[in-house]
Amino acid sequence: MEDKDTNWLDSALMAHNRLTESVVIIIENLLKANNIDYLTVTGRTKDKKSALEKINRKSYKNPKSQMTDLSGIRIILYFESDINKVSELISDSFDIDFDNSLDKSKVLS
Repeated sequence: MEDKDTNWLDSALMAHNRLTESVVIIIENLLKANNIDYLTVTGRTKDKKSALEKINRKSYKNPKSQMTDLSGIRIILYFESDINKVSELISDSFDIDFDNSLDKSKVLS
């Protein structure tokens, strides 16, 4: 992918960095407001090198619309019993793209 073709990526990564920080704060506030104890809420946005590597590895024809995971949020809870409560809280508070989402609790059992 040529440099001129990645201008959208520079802009998207900058916006996603700001968005990720905001979502972390929103989730922390939702957890506190609902009296759910948690260890940590963290977020990260891919760096440009990682994003370009994925675009090339997946052979995206239109990466601007196909790249759905520039940012991710991780919530670590103290109690397994809180997982469903937090999942429901997030579903009620955000518009979730379930087709491109991954519930690690199901993967990790």
